[in-house]
Amino acid sequence: LTQGMTATATLAAADGSAIYPYANGETEYYETRKIVTESEGPLLTDNLLRYANVNAGDVLLVMGSDTIDSDMRAKQKEIDDAMEKLTEAQKALSNFNATAPIDGMVTTCTLTEGAEVKSGETVITISNTTTMVVEITVDDRNISFVSPGMAVELTDYNGNSFMGTVTSINMSVGENSSNGMTSYPVTLEVDNFGGTLLAGMWLDYSFVASQSDDCIVVPMQSVKYVSDTDGNTSSVVFIHADARPDNAVEIDIPATEPGQTPTYPSEEEGYYPVPVVTGLSDNYNVEIKEGLQGDEEVFVNYYVEQAWG
Repeated sequence: LTQGMTATATLAAADGSAIYPYANGETEYYETRKIVTESEGPLLTDNLLRYANVNAGDVLLVMGSDTIDSDMRAKQKEIDDAMEKLTEAQKALSNFNATAPIDGMVTTCTLTEGAEVKSGETVITISNTTTMVVEITVDDRNISFVSPGMAVELTDYNGNSFMGTVTSINMSVGENSSNGMTSYPVTLEVDNFGGTLLAGMWLDYSFVASQSDDCIVVPMQSVKYVSDTDGNTSSVVFIHADARPDNAVEIDIPATEPGQTPTYPSEEEGYYPVPVVTGLSDNYNVEIKEGLQGDEEVFVNYYVEQAWG
């Protein structure tokens, strides 16, 4: 039997006579299901023999996934774009009530009541004034003494002092290279709890390149560079003593013309030259590493008074 065939039937009456229908009928399937493909793609395999018997759960079609994958990617992109717009909208909504992200000072503000504010515009700038960043330049004579973490003292034009800490040294870029000298940028982090240090201010800096503790120092003018009797140059300090010290040396002291100031003191004045080994020095003092014991009276220079008339 197939669908659409002409069919008729008769019934038997009680007396045995036949009862015929008014018109013939057609055969129909008891249950019919239509399978509709949900997406485009190549047909890889099928099990669709006409009039073949199948059981529920049998695989009838295997479709390719080319278009399915592209459709899924397209839909996923639409979802991602929608989620991104949603995130931006939520962020914009939260920005209706702007809050300060850090502690600091409002350094710029372009807002006025009633003005139209556009998305993405910078309207307020908040600066952390308790900690400032200062960039200094150190020449090639002293850059080797600078290291991260060392302390640097800074002063402004009013004499206010600040203490900074070296955070980075840029040795790859030399600035202001001229006259055989190169300067390198050094970045400092400076405490500014009082708020007196402002952006753009000029500062003087100083740091300890080297130091010596518990040492003997004398004025720089006390160290004399003289020639001994053999013509060798040595560093000496003239010390005052009642008798000639054991380590005193013989030097060639030039004669002084009448009326001229002597260059060096003489033994008649009680001063004797002793050799010394110098160490660290600044603009005023010099370290004596060997040659002095301490508490000696040393010669610095002659003080000459002059008067008119």
